[in-house]
Amino acid sequence: MKNAARARLPQICLAVIILVLAGFLASRQPLFLTPGTAASIFKYYSPMAMLALGMTFIILTGGIDLSVGFVMMLLMFVMAGLMRDHPTLSPMLAIGAGAGASLLVSGFVGAAVAFARIPAFIVSLAAMVGAYGLTLIISQNQSISDLPDAMLWLGGATFGLFGEDFPVMSLVVIAAYIAASIVLAKTRFGRQIFAIGSNREASRLSGIRVPRIELCAYLISGLCGWTAALMQIGINRTADPKVALSDNLELNAIAIVVIGGTSLTGGRGSISGTALGALLLALIFYGLPLININEPSYKKLIQAGIILLGAVLDAVQRRIGKTAQ
Repeated sequence: MKNAARARLPQICLAVIILVLAGFLASRQPLFLTPGTAASIFKYYSPMAMLALGMTFIILTGGIDLSVGFVMMLLMFVMAGLMRDHPTLSPMLAIGAGAGASLLVSGFVGAAVAFARIPAFIVSLAAMVGAYGLTLIISQNQSISDLPDAMLWLGGATFGLFGEDFPVMSLVVIAAYIAASIVLAKTRFGRQIFAIGSNREASRLSGIRVPRIELCAYLISGLCGWTAALMQIGINRTADPKVALSDNLELNAIAIVVIGGTSLTGGRGSISGTALGALLLALIFYGLPLININEPSYKKLIQAGIILLGAVLDAVQRRIGKTAQ
């Protein structure tokens, strides 16, 4: 019971922080606690939540991927570039090509980490730079607009709820988080993910095919990045080569996972914690303009502070765990 309570402590603290922050923002803007706010948060921060979901699988294995933001941007231009260069091409084929590209890139990173045992930091850093270079080549450093409705649907379609237009992607995010939570908590694959993060060598000796499971974690993250790319195209209604540079999406994803209680060394964490981390970061970014803070520099400082706070909490929790043993 004590171990279970200790495992839930980061999520409890996070929930309290979210409630306090929401109360503060509501005191500054009475209309904050309305369905319209929820709809806006889902509209602008669903791609970030999807990237964090995929990152959770990777970090649980003890890995990391610095390339997810730039790969997402690359996937946007793979799909949009095909429609620009081949206007008669079926949008579904272009979307499928994006999925294929996501599996190719994430598969390369995952295979290099899992089978070649190249440090994840180095491989993903190379993938990040390579993805950015390929994006500049495909985009010719220009945005691509006038995209077909089928490509914009996921990020732009809405449904009515509580008198507001909620984005359809909110349902996709919720469903993805529920499915991922079930996979990690109830399946053999999920148990193996945790086992590898806790002790890779012991997992190998127990019969777990460690490289295959690690590769699967990166492939899952790749598919999450492809979904996020479709969402972002629909939100902006264009493919913009500055998306990853301006938003630091990979840092946001890492910050969300870490502040949600997933250990940077792997083996401990949860999807529910990632969901709370995504909500906290979205509330902060959405709430800054409400308190008249619009400078991008403050956003960067908050990102740095959240990552550092998450790392400190992780270290404290690991020390408490060792003391309890």
